[in-house]
Amino acid sequence: MGSYWFTTLSGVRRADPDWGEIARYEEPVRRFLGARFPAIPEGDRDDVVQEVLVALKTDLVARYDRARGPFRPYLRTAILNRVRDRLRRRRPRPLDEEAAAAVDVPDDALTAEEAEAIDLEAELSAAIRAFHDRRAAGPGRDLRLVYVFSGALVDGLSNDAIARREGLSADQVKRLLQQARHEVLVELLRPHAAGAAPAERAADLARRWLRAPRERARLLEAEPDRAVAAAVEALLDRVERGLPHLPGLDTDAGRDFLRGVGAILDPGPAAEGA
Repeated sequence: MGSYWFTTLSGVRRADPDWGEIARYEEPVRRFLGARFPAIPEGDRDDVVQEVLVALKTDLVARYDRARGPFRPYLRTAILNRVRDRLRRRRPRPLDEEAAAAVDVPDDALTAEEAEAIDLEAELSAAIRAFHDRRAAGPGRDLRLVYVFSGALVDGLSNDAIARREGLSADQVKRLLQQARHEVLVELLRPHAAGAAPAERAADLARRWLRAPRERARLLEAEPDRAVAAAVEALLDRVERGLPHLPGLDTDAGRDFLRGVGAILDPGPAAEGA
């Protein structure tokens, strides 16, 4: 089972509604701390994760003003300050606690690019949660779609293995995976595309880009809605720019995360006439 995605989604699902926007950061922050600060005991790292989430909920998010710029500098400050606090409390009688902690955790221990990558992980988790919630219950319920996509995302199964498990044909699995990936892309782009219809259009453009990355300039230029083109370009540039900056990609969790990104962003075969 894909431990990273299973744990991430379980944590987000357990969260109280007021914590929904914050819980998506839990596993990305935990994975970063494990990769960058392995000398900190696991129990202490778990405490730091919870302290970061509380800081995001009670201080940073409440005061955050989107007009002042990206959220990532706030995230970066929250993580670095809590790591420094934890190390300061563990150090026996330092001569100069503040100076010693600063040496242990310099500002570049978490770069702006890494903070952006953590934020991207959290956005992916939120998009999958939105897809899952809509398709697992209520008027949009489609458990077959949920099970097929979870086979690819969480369990890492091939299309043929998913077909055998769910009693479907290979073509049915292929179509359902394309639909699920499209819907997750819609959720991922919705906050940046200003509405449901633009988000649908942006998801279509993103899939065309992913199928033919060398055609990216032509595809963007041909899109009449400039806001849609800008949203897609910004998202896929963030993916390309952010993934190399994620720490711990050589760990089991890191490999599981990258495999999940592939399951989400796989555009599938091009449709006829596309």
